Amino acid sequence: MGLLRRKQLAPDADALKRRIVELVDKQKPGTPFDLSDSRSEVDALLASFSEFQSEWRDFPSVFRVARLESAGGVTPLLDTVVLPPTKHENLDLVFDMLNHIRSQEGLKAAKMPLFLQPDEFSFAVHRARRREENGPPPPLGKRRRRKASKKLRRAVLERADWVCERCQAPRDLHLHPVKGDFYEFDPKGYVLLCRRCVIADEAQQHADADAFGWAHDDDYVPESADIRSQLALVFEKRSLRWVGFVFGQEFVLLEN
Repeated sequence: MGLLRRKQLAPDADALKRRIVELVDKQKPGTPFDLSDSRSEVDALLASFSEFQSEWRDFPSVFRVARLESAGGVTPLLDTVVLPPTKHENLDLVFDMLNHIRSQEGLKAAKMPLFLQPDEFSFAVHRARRREENGPPPPLGKRRRRKASKKLRRAVLERADWVCERCQAPRDLHLHPVKGDFYEFDPKGYVLLCRRCVIADEAQQHADADAFGWAHDDDYVPESADIRSQLALVFEKRSLRWVGFVFGQEFVLLEN
């Protein structure tokens, strides 16, 4: 396996892509980690992103890019997920964290949650359409707003058993809005987080049609597309921990 030392985390997207190519090229031909047969897809995945995001240095996070193939052609789909803070460094735990985020979005657990699933972008598109159809909620007066706010906070606190819904911390708790089509005082539109998890959540790009970096015309229907190939980069603070690829049904994970 290739090795990327902590001090060698690239300062920008181009340097990061060069380091990933070096890691891919170091794999011995004929081994389960040999990606020479899929090199064109590797290059296409790496060409799909151009921005080095600050979250990759500051938070444990996963950057994911999928190439979707449909009648309209092949388009990229980008996503960055900031993981809840943890002292453990275990790939299974990363899977659990990403599935926890999926569960908050109302999606079922995925067997390979490191990678974008068709239901994720289908969910995002339909949610964006519902927001447009529903429109904003009717405004409330000051007295009704105060009453609604107290009722909302109480409902979220009781639902979460008075602990952070990410790390179960019992103190410094805040109602944090979930980006979606929920009305302002709907408890489903909020999670109860401690201050540390709020900081991580604010750096996260939520699964939303506006946040996904795809480019398509009005006739493009994401839920009808097939995922052609995918790439996931798992970051610790200031270090790249895993590089994973999926080509069709083939899954390759390179540890650094």
